[in-house]
Amino acid sequence: MKNIPGHILMLDQADSLLAHFLTEHGFTVTLDTQSSFASLQSELHKYQGVILRSRWTLDATFFEAAPHLLFIGRLGVGIEHIDEESARKNKVTIFTTPEASKDTVAEHTLGLLLMMLNKLGKADREVSQNIWDRNANRAIELKGKKVGILGFGNMGRAVAQRLSGFEVEILIRDISPVFSVPTYTKQVEEDEFFSETDILTIHIPLNEANKYFIDYAYLKKFKKEIFLINTARGGVVETEGLVNHLKEGKVKGAALDVIEYEEQSFNALDISSLPPPFQYLKMAENVILNPHLAGISYESVPRHAYVMTQKISKLFKLDLHVE
Repeated sequence: MKNIPGHILMLDQADSLLAHFLTEHGFTVTLDTQSSFASLQSELHKYQGVILRSRWTLDATFFEAAPHLLFIGRLGVGIEHIDEESARKNKVTIFTTPEASKDTVAEHTLGLLLMMLNKLGKADREVSQNIWDRNANRAIELKGKKVGILGFGNMGRAVAQRLSGFEVEILIRDISPVFSVPTYTKQVEEDEFFSETDILTIHIPLNEANKYFIDYAYLKKFKKEIFLINTARGGVVETEGLVNHLKEGKVKGAALDVIEYEEQSFNALDISSLPPPFQYLKMAENVILNPHLAGISYESVPRHAYVMTQKISKLFKLDLHVE
């Protein structure tokens, strides 16, 4: 593609280096973090690119309103809010930036895992309440366990790399065979995954096929009692099914950075009004809950912007010069 300067609409705030890079190469950048799709619909025809996180749903109507669009830049990983079929029909390239947050997601996953096995949250809360109970907060060692990684893309690989020093056996499962498997991991068939896993960590995307992929029936297939970690998307886990297994003891503990009840933007959530399964999670001593933190370290924000500049550079055959 020739170097064709055009108009770029940014719907979410990004690190300043992204806008600086675009303007330096002749693009006109419009930042609008407040307007609705309806209010901007008649203006979308003038844009060649849209950059966002997850503020809008980009469906067929959106693509009809933006006939000159060449790319969508998703600052982050999930594209469940983007109609991929409409993008293909309109020859619009979708960029994501998973490379930028794989390190922080992997570290956060390990943090949740160690916190859960060592009962650090529970012990801390008890000491704050003047309770000093060593026996009830005894740890379970990670060494010697079999960790099942479900999904072996950027995030799953980063988690496996960090687990490799803990003397665990790392079992991996993905939607399709993985041809480049690190020597410290073992790609297994579904039967072995279900029979051997002690700890399940989830790294699959949310799409139509994966909605509630981990439900009551799925969890029941595990032969052992397991610990579960989800730093992917809340909608891949059926909360009610998970809660039932927590009550029955099949799931010994859960650490959830994400929940199925989140809004599309992931920012605003009235947790007091959520249904009974979440209220159980909130009160359970063997459950750790986070407000979707794993991918938003201070370091990852500028990396998302930088990775996006790399991908836009390749599309337009630009020289990559960013400060």
